[in-house]
Amino acid sequence: MEWGEFRQFINDLELVDLPLIGRKYTRYKPNGKASSKLDRFLINEEWNQNWNDIKQVALQQELSDRCPLLLNCDAKDWVPKPCRTNNCWLEDHRFEQFVKTELNKISVQGWEAFILKEKLKLLKHVLKEWNKTVFGDLDKKIEDAVQKINHFDSLMEERDLQDQEDGSRFPQQRKVA
Repeated sequence: MEWGEFRQFINDLELVDLPLIGRKYTRYKPNGKASSKLDRFLINEEWNQNWNDIKQVALQQELSDRCPLLLNCDAKDWVPKPCRTNNCWLEDHRFEQFVKTELNKISVQGWEAFILKEKLKLLKHVLKEWNKTVFGDLDKKIEDAVQKINHFDSLMEERDLQDQEDGSRFPQQRKVA
């Protein structure tokens, strides 16, 4: 479907294509030669009237060639940060035994679902320390790589990347994959 046809489809259904905040595009090809706004939230007019402060925010690109989108209805973010694993943890021969040992050390009373939730919450903090001890400040290394990727993405919004810049962007993506 061509862009004009898609735009007509949106208009025929009376949908609102929310403005994108934070970036011009949602997808960046790894070669640095193209970018596009493929991903988006579409809402109907009734939703738009009931949630007039709704925003579509492009977040930092991390693991894919696309930027995740956040549909934000309120300035407050009440969601706790999830516990994320890094692929290198799973490749480390000590990881599985470490997790088993740490989970066995944690004692929580209550019903099964509560125990699981609390153990995982406590394990998250232990894993954070283990990560720093074993791999150094991996989160900082990933954050630095993501910042470099986002810098190149910003350049791509203005112009095509030069070969040297393009060659510098790809290794950063491998660091966060």
